[in-house]
Amino acid sequence: MANQIALGSPDVESFAGPGERSRGRTRWSPTWIALAASLILGTVSVLTLPSLPGYDVFAWIVWGRELAHHIVGPPEPLIVGGGPSWKPLPVVFTTAFGFFGAAPKLWVALARAAGLFGLFVAYRLGARLGATPRWRLAGPIAGVLAAFGVFVTSGWTHYMLRATSEPMVVTTTLFAIERHLAGRRVTAFLSGVALVLLRPEAGVFVGLYALWLFFADHRLRTRLVLVAGLIAIPVGWFIPPWLASGEPLLASIHARAFNGQLGPHPVLEVLKRATNLTVWPVIIAALAVTLLAIRTRDWLTVTLAATALAYVAVVEAMTLDHYPGLERFMLPAAAIACVLAGVAVARFAAFAGGGFASLAVAVLLVAIAVPFFDGRVSEATTELHTARQAVRIYDRMVAAADKVGGTSRIFPCPTSYAAVNHTVQTSLAWALAVPLTRVLPVTNIDTSLRRPALAFFAPRNPINGGAPTAFVDGLHGHLIARSGIWKVFRVKRRGDARGNACVGT
Repeated sequence: MANQIALGSPDVESFAGPGERSRGRTRWSPTWIALAASLILGTVSVLTLPSLPGYDVFAWIVWGRELAHHIVGPPEPLIVGGGPSWKPLPVVFTTAFGFFGAAPKLWVALARAAGLFGLFVAYRLGARLGATPRWRLAGPIAGVLAAFGVFVTSGWTHYMLRATSEPMVVTTTLFAIERHLAGRRVTAFLSGVALVLLRPEAGVFVGLYALWLFFADHRLRTRLVLVAGLIAIPVGWFIPPWLASGEPLLASIHARAFNGQLGPHPVLEVLKRATNLTVWPVIIAALAVTLLAIRTRDWLTVTLAATALAYVAVVEAMTLDHYPGLERFMLPAAAIACVLAGVAVARFAAFAGGGFASLAVAVLLVAIAVPFFDGRVSEATTELHTARQAVRIYDRMVAAADKVGGTSRIFPCPTSYAAVNHTVQTSLAWALAVPLTRVLPVTNIDTSLRRPALAFFAPRNPINGGAPTAFVDGLHGHLIARSGIWKVFRVKRRGDARGNACVGT
């Protein structure tokens, strides 16, 4: 059965549908159907739900526009400073979307589609691993619980609504594993490459897989794909920042500059964050099925559990090397744990002999975990309200920019600047069609403005981030416009005639 399949078995198709076993009908396979359905639902979500990207995403969209304009339209310089870390895979898509004015909406549709497809992959992987001849419902129940576990992973609803890259991280992780078990090794490797272009620490695991596949599959085509994929990783991470800023390690520098608020005991803090990604019943169930797998010599399950633990260890090691060790960095480990937890419920329930008895055990196990999931499910409503509020705040900010005359009036000189609350810096840069470096962020740490600029300020809240508390270094501001919670100031410095002349409007 699925849990007895060796990790390196050559062409595992025992759980593939007829469409996957027949080349002529590959396009009708469950995978392709699920992908098409996810894309449709992602598109529909843009039309029916609040759809505004988050801080990092707007930066990728700005960079995508700048790259696209190297090909079509007035050329814009690629300036990767002034924002979050460079991330190659999202910028590939935002560059394609940069040819269209609706790039934010297109990205949101894609990101949500990727997240929805990840739920399908979680189901399919859980069903494959949980299937057993003892009980015919074991596979479907393991799959449903695996997908539900991903859904209630910390921040998943937020990531989906704000279209971050984290759901893509989960999807590429699980798809790589599922495709390997289906015997589609090259596809598994390519999914791994996509993961590394989102999360560089995954390169340790994808590199080891590439090494194994190089010796396991001697076909020239496979080896060429391996070489191309491995080359794409450093090219994607290092070359664009190098060409744009002269610093190939710019993404690493940005990551190290953000300490992640790890406190005095960073190793323990990272472990705490790893456990917070999901709920304790998931962790306990994943551990239980791993111990069972060791006893039954089910090395596939053991290998998956070991991979999840090793991923956390890699993040720990990077933390010791002064990287921030954020909770979301360990999403691949959490996704694997969710799948193993679903498998655990199915396998332990199957010990009851199948039929109604096994179903009763599965229901009991899930019922025990319900109180732990309750808070995670209720977060969805809260996040939906927050997403609507983010759209309103963005719309009023854009209205404020229009009130003062738009981009040409805000930036009358090449040295003109705008300033704004930190978390909406990238969205204002997109709205005004300027590089990120032309919009100065006011952060929670440094809440003062230090140079002449046209300043867009709103009271601090979780969406806007930091708000100004003072003008310093001889600056003084004159209120010239309002729009909702937004106020627009002309901020000048006494005695600085040249700098003041370039303040907008």
